[in-house]
Amino acid sequence: VYYWAKNPTDRNLTQTQSPSVTALVTTSSGVHDLVVAGFEIAGSSQYGVDIEHADHVVVKNNLVHDNAGTGIWMRYDTNVTVANNLSMLNTTGIALGSVTHGLVTQNEIAYNNTDGLLLVGDVSGRQPGDAGFTPSDDLTASYNYIHNQSYLNHSDGIQMYRWVTGAHITNNLVMNNEQGLMTEEVDDVTVPGTSTLTGNVIWGSSADLVIFGHNNSNNWTVANNTMGGGGLGLYQMTGTGYNFTENVIVGMIDAASYTGNRNLVWTTDPNGVIFRNPSFTNYTTIAA
Repeated sequence: VYYWAKNPTDRNLTQTQSPSVTALVTTSSGVHDLVVAGFEIAGSSQYGVDIEHADHVVVKNNLVHDNAGTGIWMRYDTNVTVANNLSMLNTTGIALGSVTHGLVTQNEIAYNNTDGLLLVGDVSGRQPGDAGFTPSDDLTASYNYIHNQSYLNHSDGIQMYRWVTGAHITNNLVMNNEQGLMTEEVDDVTVPGTSTLTGNVIWGSSADLVIFGHNNSNNWTVANNTMGGGGLGLYQMTGTGYNFTENVIVGMIDAASYTGNRNLVWTTDPNGVIFRNPSFTNYTTIAA
């Protein structure tokens, strides 16, 4: 499903140019037990795929590219799987928002103008305690290849915000993005839980590689990852509750709170600094 005109002005005659048409593939409220598979979806003036207010949905084996909005957008859904798609050259590759029980697995997400994968909560502006507040819970991203989101200075391989709990970032290859992983409002004290970052290779960024930011990305278990090549830095950990075990870490960690064991740390700092706290106290040994 695409519009690929010989003359670019011909696209002005297609229905997707209308602001009222949100996507090339979309659903109405109440849809359930739906599979979207095997399409090429390109040329939308907004989203490629827009699935909202649905239950038990699978989006798989699609080529989604060159859409002006998000390639695959899932919002206010439950029990969704996004698997084995190629999403590239969109504004954002794949996004889940206000989703409960979501799995994003075995996709290639590349060359999008802003972010590769968004795992977000309630982007409507509602706060915890507001009527209708709908965060996200139990989101897993596994075995994805996410690379070369680099059009803007804040292009993230994976970005998370607006109250997400129970996030599991597992066995992904995340390479050569402006930032590898950016998180805020994840397992915040207002919406508590525990998230995991395990088994990933996250390598190469222009800015910071991994950010647990804004003093509200908390309670992360970080294990069995290989991470390095951060342009401005390797980690920012501004919250609390970080437990690092059995990682290979190449670079320097900025940490307000850190617990760790059995990590291999190879500093690239010319003065041998391994850790730095928010008061800019430098540590050159694990013991210190």
